[in-house]
Amino acid sequence: MSSKQQSSRQSHNPLPIPPQTTKRSLIFSNVSFDQDEKELLRNLKQNYLGILRVSRLYFRDNDQKPIGAIRIEFKSDELATQFLDEKEIWINDEQYSLRSSLQSLIVSKVPPSTTDATLLQDLKHNYLGIESISRFYDIDRKRVDDIRIDFKSDSSFASIVKNNYILIDGNRRPVQPYWSLICNTSQNAQGCDSEKSVVEQSQNYLTERRVRELFHKHQM
Repeated sequence: MSSKQQSSRQSHNPLPIPPQTTKRSLIFSNVSFDQDEKELLRNLKQNYLGILRVSRLYFRDNDQKPIGAIRIEFKSDELATQFLDEKEIWINDEQYSLRSSLQSLIVSKVPPSTTDATLLQDLKHNYLGIESISRFYDIDRKRVDDIRIDFKSDSSFASIVKNNYILIDGNRRPVQPYWSLICNTSQNAQGCDSEKSVVEQSQNYLTERRVRELFHKHQM
């Protein structure tokens, strides 16, 4: 990596990444790239070790607007941890910081055959404050085994984050924060491909301090 990139990393001070979730398959939303998956993989491998594959995904928000995402799969949990510890991602010589929402989580290993209505009914039976769910799709418009859950409040959010899983149909499904990629390096129209979603930018981002407050509240 160039000295220019290294210097930019050291000078940037993004909001901290929640330390509680480490998976070898990570999803980052609010992004849209022109390259195909092979080109994205080649680009990421230039800067990072242990990446196995990259998949382009998307889901639709409550207004049915498509939100782009990427899934990055690693050879091990340890390599995924190292990637998150960087707190920024370099793609196409552009720098993105990672931010996570206090109102949303991503759940993986959810069977694509399960309908959204069934999932929502099951989740609302076990957890308070769930507002909606959104299914992820691949670039061929096929359902994948990941969903996004949006919460009205943090009443259930804290315990789910603390346990690193959520119960669906009696089974534990792994969770991770809803991460967005926020462009740092370019402010002009020729800069990052990150989608500037007003909804995402207006959400409360989950800082380490806020995580501790939620855990303390849950334990009281």
